[in-house]
Amino acid sequence: MLGSTDALGATMRGVWAVLISSVLLLAGCSQGSSDNQFGGTGETQGAEETPDTNQTRILGRWEARDKSGAFLEFHDDGRVEGTTGCNGIVTRYTMNSNPDRNAARLEDYATTARGCPGVDEWLAHGREVEFDDTQMTVKDHSGKEVGKLFRS
Repeated sequence: MLGSTDALGATMRGVWAVLISSVLLLAGCSQGSSDNQFGGTGETQGAEETPDTNQTRILGRWEARDKSGAFLEFHDDGRVEGTTGCNGIVTRYTMNSNPDRNAARLEDYATTARGCPGVDEWLAHGREVEFDDTQMTVKDHSGKEVGKLFRS
């Protein structure tokens, strides 16, 4: 009986170690730099004084129109969650500082790494988005369009 208790304790310590490591990994992945074009964060700093209408417009879920299931969901605290249709995505976004340009930069992703034959994971290459009320254009590091998402 004592041996099974020791094994259970070791298993629980292992589970906690994995959970803590995962949280630390994701926290490290959320650190990023910003350039002058994307000066703010996705967070609503100073929102009491001047609400960021572009940030308000980006909030919510944006989905691919194909059957892949790809989507991004933007939260008011700067988080982005979604899936490529195969692998999960967790990142943060930074709004463009130009109020006339509806755009945001996506930080490097923390993502799962499942192999999914036949699934086009174009969304994994997205690093910037431009949007209007109904459509979001996803662009890669070089500014080339890789796909579109639509407000759900």
